[in-house]
Amino acid sequence: MLCPVWLMANGRGRTVPPLDAQMPAIGAEMRILAVDDDMFIRELLPKIAARVGCPDITVAASAQKALQTIAAAPVPFDCLLLDINMPEMSGIELCATVRGMAPYRDTPVIMLTAMTDMDHLDRAFLAGASDYTTKPFDIVDFGQRLQAAKAQVAARRAKAALEVGALCGPMLRDGVRDWDATRLASRAKVAALINPDALES
Repeated sequence: MLCPVWLMANGRGRTVPPLDAQMPAIGAEMRILAVDDDMFIRELLPKIAARVGCPDITVAASAQKALQTIAAAPVPFDCLLLDINMPEMSGIELCATVRGMAPYRDTPVIMLTAMTDMDHLDRAFLAGASDYTTKPFDIVDFGQRLQAAKAQVAARRAKAALEVGALCGPMLRDGVRDWDATRLASRAKVAALINPDALES
């Protein structure tokens, strides 16, 4: 999302780079990273996610590969699906690790657990998990949990867009403040921004 600010310097205007160039548009697809050591589950998850309206999904076969994928991603993932039982580093340990990364402190994290692993859920939630779904997957239940995560992501994007809009205004033109809320709203892809008078109070 672009929200340039024009500054007057020696009679020439220059553009300050966007305040948050990595923030996806509000209507963009939710980007999911799914981590499971079972090849069958890795093949199945994208198909199920696509059926419930979440087609943008990347899979990783281990926690180590997931961390590499996260590090290489140009923008943070919006939602994580983590298998609890994995060799070397479990999904619970991976959850705790990503929660220590600033971009993932509030990211929805859904644990994937077999019914026999239900006793691990307390530790998963203590590590920062947001939700869980059981294997074998119930498509309706899994879809509802992904849709709940999607709504959370949309709310975060809308809030971030409003914050960026507020920081982009007032815009400076020859030293005169210009809130121009209509233009900022269109650039932020939201219906309207907060009343500028409220920002001053």
